[in-house]
Amino acid sequence: MRIRRFSTEKLYGYLDLSATFNSDLTFLTGINGSGKTSVIRGISALLAPALQTLAQWNYLRLSLEVEHKGEAHIISAGKDSQTLTMTVSGIEEPLTIPVPPPEWSEHHRADSPAEEYFEAQFAKHADHPVLRCITDLPTPMILGIDRRSQEPIDQRVVRRQMVGRRARPTDIFRSTMAASLREAATLAEQKYREIELCRTERADRLRERIILSAFEYKYSPGLGTFELQSARTSLKVRTRLDVAAQTLTELVLCPT
Repeated sequence: MRIRRFSTEKLYGYLDLSATFNSDLTFLTGINGSGKTSVIRGISALLAPALQTLAQWNYLRLSLEVEHKGEAHIISAGKDSQTLTMTVSGIEEPLTIPVPPPEWSEHHRADSPAEEYFEAQFAKHADHPVLRCITDLPTPMILGIDRRSQEPIDQRVVRRQMVGRRARPTDIFRSTMAASLREAATLAEQKYREIELCRTERADRLRERIILSAFEYKYSPGLGTFELQSARTSLKVRTRLDVAAQTLTELVLCPT
């Protein structure tokens, strides 16, 4: 599949964007706030499709043109205060979903009312021609490339395989940009923990070797003979040995 063009109307209430993609490589450049992240976010939301994102994002209309197997598809989303409407070129029946009250979006838990509502809507309309057409399209791999992204992980992507008669295997790349970021962050964190564990183990072994080396000795005949120490000196040596043994025990370097 090839992405041809993406456009928005009244994004955030004032911004009109349009991006045409080359057949091989396209760079999106611009100053902060010019809409680079919004382009990626909009494409991701339309292709998922992420109903909750499309319903809660502030815009008048989103449009995405893609080509798959020589056939062009135009996926569009429009919304007002009451409904979200999605269309696909060649399909006469639009998909219309009521938008829940704004206060539902104030909950950020995974089991928030809005999350549950849009999961139920996706399940209810799983056989709608618009959803079926979009889910039948290959999903591009969208890597997280902007640290400011705050998209929630769309669990519907994983659960979609259990919904409807035309369910398909889970596509791990069918997610929003931030989902990719979180997945990469999880892998990086896991690797960092492994490195830290290895570093700690090596540091402990080195510490043990350094401390124990202070108690190593070898007898050399050239040192001459040893004289018998007095009882007072022997007691002092024994006390120091007990202190050393206690210290090594606290350092977990020798058994109690």
